[in-house]
Amino acid sequence: MTELSLYLDKRRGEVFFQEPGSYRDTVANVAYVIRGGRKVAEIKPQKGVIEAVPVKEGDRIVKVYKSNRGNVYIGVLEVTRDEEGKGLAWKELVRFANPPAALLEGLGLK
Repeated sequence: MTELSLYLDKRRGEVFFQEPGSYRDTVANVAYVIRGGRKVAEIKPQKGVIEAVPVKEGDRIVKVYKSNRGNVYIGVLEVTRDEEGKGLAWKELVRFANPPAALLEGLGLK
């Protein structure tokens, strides 16, 4: 299983997985949009479907990915304005490899 890339449509302000796929693992390739400390959307890739979720400046995106070897990775991205101020961009705030079980439970993944 390979990691899917999240894509940010700068003009529309939407986030989606660039390449939809079919995955049996419920932990693999899922992202959550967090606004004001609350989960407002969940994005899971589905075969042949691209589900776009609107985002705003200040939103955080939590991306969860599970590798073939069973390692779990979590990355937190923050949606910001791009350098030109015309659209959106994001910056990575933090990335965890094999996070504590309590963190996964808090995300509803265990």
